[in-house]
Amino acid sequence: GGGFGDGGDPFASFFGGGFGGGFGGAQRRQRQQQQQPRAASVDYSGSQVIMMDHSKWLDAKREKGIWLLQAYVPRSKQCQDMAGEWKKAADSLKGVVKVGAVDCEAEAGICGELGAQSYPTIKWLMHGKEGGKYSGRKKGGDIVNWAIGLLPRHLTTSVVNRPGLASILARCSGSGKGKAGWSTCVLLFTNKQETAPMFKSLALQYEGDVTFAEVRGGDVNA
Repeated sequence: GGGFGDGGDPFASFFGGGFGGGFGGAQRRQRQQQQQPRAASVDYSGSQVIMMDHSKWLDAKREKGIWLLQAYVPRSKQCQDMAGEWKKAADSLKGVVKVGAVDCEAEAGICGELGAQSYPTIKWLMHGKEGGKYSGRKKGGDIVNWAIGLLPRHLTTSVVNRPGLASILARCSGSGKGKAGWSTCVLLFTNKQETAPMFKSLALQYEGDVTFAEVRGGDVNA
């Protein structure tokens, strides 16, 4: 008795609800999964921000110059809000200081060395040594101004008269009286009174290897 002729559904009996229930249920679950929003995160791809890993961290500790490092966790709302400002700062500081970011979920060891206990945390390094923590407003412009202020002023020589220029040129050629000659010199002839951040940065990166001097004034430049 029964069989196909009595309206029974052998697929329903075997699969527990047939294609109409089982397959339809799978489709509903798939739609629900697709409709669920992805968890917000932090994305620095395509920007000037350098994503730090163990190798880059070792490079940062060996290099001359300044690094700005932000320790973050991807799911933190504060870190997500910070991402856009950090990208702006990195764009503005390109060629002046290096700007990096450390995902503390992926690189817990680096964040431990930085002493990051809350997020985001911003630290800076000079010649591979930690210089301190940034505690100002987390806006791109404020970060840029702070970073430029970290560049030392004493590494560039200012020349304002012809005797000073003659002295610099003599030392650069190795013929200065009673003074050791410098191996390499970079002279910037300028009418600007303030030293450009890029020039300060170069002087810092090549400290001890290259001498940087600015020659100012119409009388000297003539």
